[in-house]
Amino acid sequence: MSAVTFTADILIVDDAPDELQMLSSLLTSQGYQVYEAVSGDQAIASAQISPPDLILLDLMMPGMNGYAVCRLIKADDRLQHIPIIFLSARTDAVDRIEAFESGGIDYITKPFEIAEVIVRVENQLRISRLQQELQQEVADRVTAQTQLESLNQLLETRIADRTAELETRHQELMNLQTQLEAALEKEQSLNLLMAQLLETISHEFSTPLSIINTATQMLKLNRSRNSLQDDDRCFYMINSNVNRISQTLKNTLTLTTAESNAIQFCPEPVNLATLCQTIVSGWKLPPQSTHQLEFVYDDQGNASASVDVTLFQQLLTNLLQNAVRFSPQGGTVQFELRAEPGEFVLTVRDRGIGIPAAEQNEVFQQFYRASNANSVPGTPGVGLGLAVVQWIVRLHQGTVAIDSELGQGTIVTVTLPRR
Repeated sequence: MSAVTFTADILIVDDAPDELQMLSSLLTSQGYQVYEAVSGDQAIASAQISPPDLILLDLMMPGMNGYAVCRLIKADDRLQHIPIIFLSARTDAVDRIEAFESGGIDYITKPFEIAEVIVRVENQLRISRLQQELQQEVADRVTAQTQLESLNQLLETRIADRTAELETRHQELMNLQTQLEAALEKEQSLNLLMAQLLETISHEFSTPLSIINTATQMLKLNRSRNSLQDDDRCFYMINSNVNRISQTLKNTLTLTTAESNAIQFCPEPVNLATLCQTIVSGWKLPPQSTHQLEFVYDDQGNASASVDVTLFQQLLTNLLQNAVRFSPQGGTVQFELRAEPGEFVLTVRDRGIGIPAAEQNEVFQQFYRASNANSVPGTPGVGLGLAVVQWIVRLHQGTVAIDSELGQGTIVTVTLPRR
């Protein structure tokens, strides 16, 4: 007989002292730790105090038989895993079946062979140990799987968070790039505008400055001749060209400050009809002009509005100057103000040369002059007036439109909200 290579705790339950002593000595000699019980109650109490690795259980005992003891042990969660081998002198198949049904795993009949008992004990202990190891391995794998799933979930969460963070930073970089490109484009546009303005001013101012210089020299020559008519002519030349330079400078300054967002927009409550009348009264036609200027106000109620007075005066001055500049001598320029629900409508009508239909939207661009603008002698310009008008109107949250017909005249319509 070979000795087992491991020790185990075995509980022997038998009411026969001789058999109990014999089994105890036998198993002890094989290296097992043996506990004894002579009744079912004592066996259950001993197992609950110190659960053994295996139980050898006599079937027939006074009081509680082996079947009942086995069922109670298997009903206890702490003890149900313990393998139980029945010991009995009964050899009937019915007894064996009931022993297995009650929870036993083996059945040894009395009188038993010592070698058989040792082998069966070894086998059941080995099977029990393998089952426990398998259960532990399964439990360890379940734990590892749970931990792996938890780590995967944590990793996925961190990846998602990192991805969202990267997407946010990417969007921020894209926004910064867009802002930078817009800033660069605006700077380039502003630089181009400044270059165009400088070139335009250089070209535009040369003629009026030359005229002013000529008129000044003529005044010096006329001092001894006392020619009032010539003096008036010289003063008119000086005055008209100074006004021309002044208006060009105003338009240039307005556009440059608008492009750089440095314009001072200061709307204030005014009576728009009174303001228009004041501007028209203070705006003088050239001395030699035979044009007629009419201001019409359709008084339908309160004319209170909120406008920037300085910018509005510049807007109206540009419209009136254009209307007079391209109207024939003796023609009438009509300026009308109408108060309508929620808005004011301003129209400046002339009966001049008109604007080609294909160019009526183009004339609001900076430095654009209609293709027929030079057909009227003495009509200098740089193409800034209507661009300034459109910008001032938009600043007031209004609209501007042109309706023109060649040879019939032009109507410029401006709408401004009451507030």
